[in-house]
Amino acid sequence: TAIALTTIVVIVGHQLATSVSALEKIEHLSPQFLALFSFGVFAAWAAHRELAACVKPAVTAISVVAFGALVALALANGSAWMTYHWFWVDMLFGTAVAGALLLTATTRRSWRSFTFGSRPAVFVGSFSYSLYLVHAPVLETLHRFVVAPLHLPAFANFVMLLTLALPVVLTFCYRFYRLFEKPFLERRDLASLRTLPVWVWLSDRRRAQRAGQIQEEPA
Repeated sequence: TAIALTTIVVIVGHQLATSVSALEKIEHLSPQFLALFSFGVFAAWAAHRELAACVKPAVTAISVVAFGALVALALANGSAWMTYHWFWVDMLFGTAVAGALLLTATTRRSWRSFTFGSRPAVFVGSFSYSLYLVHAPVLETLHRFVVAPLHLPAFANFVMLLTLALPVVLTFCYRFYRLFEKPFLERRDLASLRTLPVWVWLSDRRRAQRAGQIQEEPA
């Protein structure tokens, strides 16, 4: 019920934003992400309950239909149409992905351990939230200052950006995770925040400055 209500509210908000000029800025908030978040929450919730077994056929059908519709629309209308209709593209793709994740989480086949359960996948998953938060500005920086000045054709531009961005984004986001996210995951109270690397560095620097000031004072 909560997922259905959330989806209805998001769709109504989208329709109002596209039909009423005073509300068009609602689209700037990407309201479809709220619905997609609820889909992901449902997939995670259902994967840990007996509900997963009874809904698996329906989830499989919905996921296949959503992915098939997405491919059909892309082939029939082209990339320009897909870009102009991001709301519905995101809704279809998010539905397909949520269903695929639920099916994957409730499948006991050995191939899962070689894909999502593999060491590289688990490693990237460990800092996936930082990857989600930081990848966009890194991509934009690489595109604007490195790739765009080359004036390459569209496909070559994409290949160049992908080749450069993949290692840079993964490295930068992992360092961001180690510096900002992981310390807070390991320290749950205010007192333990004093053991953060940044706090320790600042404390050591202050002590060093005070020691230097004491040594400079005349006897």
